[in-house]
Amino acid sequence: MNIKNAETFQNITINELKDLLFTYISPFKDMVITTPTQEFNLSKAKSIKLLLKQLSKDQLKELILQLELLQSKNMKDTMYLKYILTAILFTL
Repeated sequence: MNIKNAETFQNITINELKDLLFTYISPFKDMVITTPTQEFNLSKAKSIKLLLKQLSKDQLKELILQLELLQSKNMKDTMYLKYILTAILFTL
């Protein structure tokens, strides 16, 4: 799917967003995120599940666009993803 096509991206389903997240998020071993109350061990699958649960469809679209941009510049997305996930976990 070409996510630069605005019409296609506008009508995208949650399952398609999930597939895109699996495509654009680089593989990683468990990511450890510590909040004041708990320590979280997140795999890629758990991270994507958390993103799908906590972010709106528009936020997910924006995240995918940012991940695509990072990938196009051959930059690692792990720190960006950890930043987003940390913010989500601090609000739970």
